[in-house]
Amino acid sequence: MSENKCYFIDEGRKLPFPLKKWKHKHISHRAEQSTIIEDNMPFYTGNMITDLLFYPVLLVEFLPRVWQYKSYFTA
Repeated sequence: MSENKCYFIDEGRKLPFPLKKWKHKHISHRAEQSTIIEDNMPFYTGNMITDLLFYPVLLVEFLPRVWQYKSYFTA
């Protein structure tokens, strides 16, 4: 953590199928008059092909956060 950046990490212990590893880093950066929120989510299913197939599922799950954050922080 620093004056312009803070974060916390969620790490999966009991994961749903097909996940074997999950580490979600929530990062906030201060930028002039705003804050940038970044999600870094490395995951592993045990198989590279399954990882590639699972990626779009995660993208669809987390994409709405873009609008949710904008709505919440501009209200």
